[in-house]
Amino acid sequence: MKKHIICVALILVAGYMVSCSSKEPACEAKNTKQQVIQIVLDQTRTELENMRKEMESLNIDNKAIPEFEDIQRDAVFQVQNVRARGVNEDTGAYQCAAELAMEFRGEKNVVDIMYTAEPIEGQNGYSVSMEGLSPKEQ
Repeated sequence: MKKHIICVALILVAGYMVSCSSKEPACEAKNTKQQVIQIVLDQTRTELENMRKEMESLNIDNKAIPEFEDIQRDAVFQVQNVRARGVNEDTGAYQCAAELAMEFRGEKNVVDIMYTAEPIEGQNGYSVSMEGLSPKEQ
């Protein structure tokens, strides 16, 4: 049950998420992939908190939901099979696709992700944004 709840929480990461860096944007760049993982962790924390609150309001035992600190410590995330879907020559933004592989307490899951890495106008940096995750067929 716990394994399925954490997978659901990670897949529910569907909001608009953004992170910033000062290096050149590129889909495969180490810093870009680290930002993607940080975005997922930040949203996971929010989703877990929301799930706990909702379960409490319904008087449902929420002990099956892992603590965020356990996920942060024990989960392994990898951005893999990265592909550049295109580059906007006017803005310098890269459209990227990849797989986000997650392993937590022996359960493995892979989801398809899409993200954008684009320069911040007037600054020596770039932002990474993601919109939603979708389960990968296995």
